[in-house]
Amino acid sequence: MGRKADAKTIAVIEGLYLKRISTSPYWQASCQLRNTYLRKSTGTADERQATIAALEWFFLLRQRVELGIRFQRISFNLLTENFLKTIIGDNKFRFYRDTIDRHLVPYFGELRDIRKITDGMVSDYLVERRNKNPRQPLPQTLNRENTVLRQLLNFAVMQKWLPEKIIVPYINQSQTVRRRRHFTPEEYGKLIKQAKHRIKEAQAIATSRHTINNRRLLLDAIIIMANSGLRVDELHRMTWRNMDWTKGDLKLEYVGKRKSARKLVLRYSAIAAIARISKRRQQWMTQHGEPAILNPNERIMSMPSGIAVASFKKMFRLLLDECGFEYQNNNERHSMTSLRHTYATRSLTQKHRLRPTMEALAKQMGTSPRMIEMYYGHDDVEDYRDELRGKLR
Repeated sequence: MGRKADAKTIAVIEGLYLKRISTSPYWQASCQLRNTYLRKSTGTADERQATIAALEWFFLLRQRVELGIRFQRISFNLLTENFLKTIIGDNKFRFYRDTIDRHLVPYFGELRDIRKITDGMVSDYLVERRNKNPRQPLPQTLNRENTVLRQLLNFAVMQKWLPEKIIVPYINQSQTVRRRRHFTPEEYGKLIKQAKHRIKEAQAIATSRHTINNRRLLLDAIIIMANSGLRVDELHRMTWRNMDWTKGDLKLEYVGKRKSARKLVLRYSAIAAIARISKRRQQWMTQHGEPAILNPNERIMSMPSGIAVASFKKMFRLLLDECGFEYQNNNERHSMTSLRHTYATRSLTQKHRLRPTMEALAKQMGTSPRMIEMYYGHDDVEDYRDELRGKLR
């Protein structure tokens, strides 16, 4: 049963009314569906046009009710709040939440009704996102963010808050994949040689013990990354509890982009580097009257005193400068992550050792074979000349 009309109300049909109010020159349409009272401005002061607009609105609402589509207004902020509740605890939660807060809410956040989102609005958002900063984001970055928007809108359709899917385009990134520079064998050899020279130099001029220990730790960190495939954040998060000395394995927990657990089979040079860090730590404890027992929860990337080193960025840059590597621009510069790329390339192209399969290398590095092909492997056909010629080793 509809709302009873008063003296200032015009009954259009049963359950639908037009009304004039003092605060607006336009006719207001009102109705009641499923015990919910709804009202909408017709946007016109003409009674005949207002009647037509009210009827269109009323029948659209009834159609949505029959299709099971909710007709209440859902704001964008309410949509994001409900969507994030469904992925709490998932590995992707932090990335989704950060993307929503940093990029989507500033653009869509003022929408009180998500039904106003159209394909054109999404297109306009992408234009603004590209030009948000002086340096445009790479297509692969936009595609990761667009996945969040796409799943957010699909969730709204599933909840019947939107009548149909909205197109969020996939951006072609085949021509824009940018690989971080790796170290060639010659460059890596020079890097290690210069790192050792800096340690001897500090010892020769009686530099502070802190500087010597810093340089020693940096050298071991370089060797560990180039012989394990670790990410930089994984390097700094590994603890003595993660090290399996009997097998020479590293067991990581809740690490990497996927926040998952995996085991790494370390090369002997990486095991030796970790052993050197362990020895320096135990010597310090003995010298200070402490039991030479490693704390399982202590970070491996620490000074002999046990103080963890949060970043090697500045020290590594100084080392690169002393190596004299030349770069055309900042994008060409090596970084600590270049050592992970070096591990992948050496694994794929080494001549005198067994090469791991792409699947085995992907498990070791905590990624997919496709990502290794696109980003990490810097090999080319020349690296497989002997195999392609059919030569026996």
